[in-house]
Amino acid sequence: MKRLVSLIFAALVLAGCGETVGPRKFIPENPAVLDLEYAQNSERLPAPASVQNISGKAFKSRYFKIWFDDAPIKAGIDTFWGLNYAKGRHFDAAGRIYDDAIYQSIRTNANEEAFGLISEPAITVKNALLRNIPSDLPIFGDPSEPGEGEPFDYAANSAVSVGYPLLLSHYSRDGAWAFVRNDGVWGWIKSDAIKRISPQQADIYANSKFITILRDGAAVYDESGAELFRARTGTILPYDFSGERDLGGTLGVRSVFSGEILTQFGGKRYFVSAEDARLWPAPLDEQNSKIVAASLLGQKYGWGGYKFLRDCSLMTKDFLANFGLWLPRNSKAQSGRGERFSLAGMSADEKLSFIGKNGVAYKTLLYMPGHVMLYVGQVDGKPAVLHDIWGLRTMDGGRAVIGRTAITSLTIGSDRADIAEDRLLISRISAMSVLSGEDDFISDDRFAPEDPGALSAYASGN
Repeated sequence: MKRLVSLIFAALVLAGCGETVGPRKFIPENPAVLDLEYAQNSERLPAPASVQNISGKAFKSRYFKIWFDDAPIKAGIDTFWGLNYAKGRHFDAAGRIYDDAIYQSIRTNANEEAFGLISEPAITVKNALLRNIPSDLPIFGDPSEPGEGEPFDYAANSAVSVGYPLLLSHYSRDGAWAFVRNDGVWGWIKSDAIKRISPQQADIYANSKFITILRDGAAVYDESGAELFRARTGTILPYDFSGERDLGGTLGVRSVFSGEILTQFGGKRYFVSAEDARLWPAPLDEQNSKIVAASLLGQKYGWGGYKFLRDCSLMTKDFLANFGLWLPRNSKAQSGRGERFSLAGMSADEKLSFIGKNGVAYKTLLYMPGHVMLYVGQVDGKPAVLHDIWGLRTMDGGRAVIGRTAITSLTIGSDRADIAEDRLLISRISAMSVLSGEDDFISDDRFAPEDPGALSAYASGN
């Protein structure tokens, strides 16, 4: 039966993507066309005003909540929201409109009626993508339009690291996909990327000591020295002191962290250089913040974790996880964390002054509809942010593209005649949140998708 479903689905894919509408003017992938003002290296970043040590207790309660929530899982109105893409015109990577049969086959494979039949804890055994549909098919807007096409795959949801806690709801009809919830979203993940665990195993895992991977792309090895995987920054792995080794020849200096983890190759003891990792939560200090930033700067933008890249809210979530600061997945929900200040109605100068006086470097989020930024302090006497951003809207309807993680001021683009003042970041910022990390408030929409209106506005360029 599984093979039959797969064959039918493959046939639909081949047959259903045939119509190409009009001449295509594809947007180049992430061109750097906007002057970034500052040298894009971590040394340009200010240091935190003081070393911040966060307990991580509140983080763990959020991160592992799905394993220990006694309430039965229920399908909400937005649980399967990603299956509703059939309502609009969407395109494949070649600029062809998807046939309705494609959407129907995806919905059938989703096996919605099986929702909640399993309801067991699970964990990722490799870096994996969360999708809004049980399919690898990209769902693009009209690629002839600015701010559409790559890297805005609207079926992309998030990217998760090895060792991420999940709640398994059920499998797709063909068995290739698992419908899961993590601490931020519902989504579809490849079945071979997860391992079901017992409640007892979940309890042991959640009460482990942990390390965090600071340097994005750090190599993690097994006992033989073979590479197991490349770790994403913010990856939290169980740690035990028995695996400590002194590889540098100096007694008493920890050079390698080690512990037991589940991988796609089964249970393994892992080893990672202490240059790339810290005991979790890592102190939020100059050295650690710059290690994380240096590994992220210049990385291309990817909506919803597209191609294992990051969008604005995934960057802030992964960055701050290192330091025990938990964030939900989307920008709107992130803006509800911590002590929230409305900046609506302020002039640009008033906003800059308020942010400079009240913002706490590396613990402050600046929000506008569809976008969130990490305030890093003052650069050249002006508030600066670290963020993963697509670009700014120009007066002719085009985009001045950044398309990467960058350090910028809030007035970037003000020197360009083709960018109106009301399209500048500082003009569009509506709220600021200062995080404590210990008991930050969160709105009830932490598992909800971005507001479609805000999503569309941001995808079209700020």
